[in-house]
Amino acid sequence: MNAADDIFPLTLSDFEHYAFRDDSADHPMVIVLRTPFEGRLDEAAFRKALDRTLFENPLLRAVIDDSGWRRRWQLLKNHQPRLATISYDSEFPPLHCPLQKIDLRNEAGVTFQLRLCADRGVLITHFHHACVDGIGAIRFIGDVFAHYGQLTASSDDER
Repeated sequence: MNAADDIFPLTLSDFEHYAFRDDSADHPMVIVLRTPFEGRLDEAAFRKALDRTLFENPLLRAVIDDSGWRRRWQLLKNHQPRLATISYDSEFPPLHCPLQKIDLRNEAGVTFQLRLCADRGVLITHFHHACVDGIGAIRFIGDVFAHYGQLTASSDDER
């Protein structure tokens, strides 16, 4: 736990409430990011970088308690992000990004899919808009890859 975790349970802001209530199967309130990268990916280091970045972003480790008078964010205990890894024998991974609904009552508001080829890959990320805006989503991905770079650097100068 970190200091930010002490604010939970946390009442939803007006925008978070709107994004949660306006969500539907036909029009999910989801931001989809496709992040291509070159080179081989160290999956264990990526998982550590992802966990560290999620630790720094508690709303992405929370669900919405919709049972009371006011909706509240509840922090998930021992959260493990939904990360699927798929390997391909082709030169380039597929880039299609079908929308998926994220039910914030039952799961945290971000999912990940790594599509890996021998020398490149793409990270597909779905963020629920109640948890983060577009700029926050882009910064989150930047932080994941910055932490990944720190974990996989071969020297202090490179780090």
